[in-house]
Amino acid sequence: MEIIKSHSNLVHYYKIFINSLPHARNYGLNQAIDEIIIFCDDDVIPTDNFIKNHIRNYKDKEVGGVGGRIIQNGKQSYPFPSAKYAENEKI
Repeated sequence: MEIIKSHSNLVHYYKIFINSLPHARNYGLNQAIDEIIIFCDDDVIPTDNFIKNHIRNYKDKEVGGVGGRIIQNGKQSYPFPSAKYAENEKI
């Protein structure tokens, strides 16, 4: 992703030695210095505008968190709470 390469001073990678996703995410949150945090797992395939599109949602002051769609075995679904909210643009 070009945006990460061009802003490498803003992207940090930490290796922790406790095998726990919640622990790792909490550690990352404690290291963060900005308000918007993006967590990605190893199975995320980001689009070209992944970060830009994510951040764009926070222009709406009613937005407190952003999630993405899930495509598994060629079928699309949405994370909690359900697709009906996403279809109605409630999330």
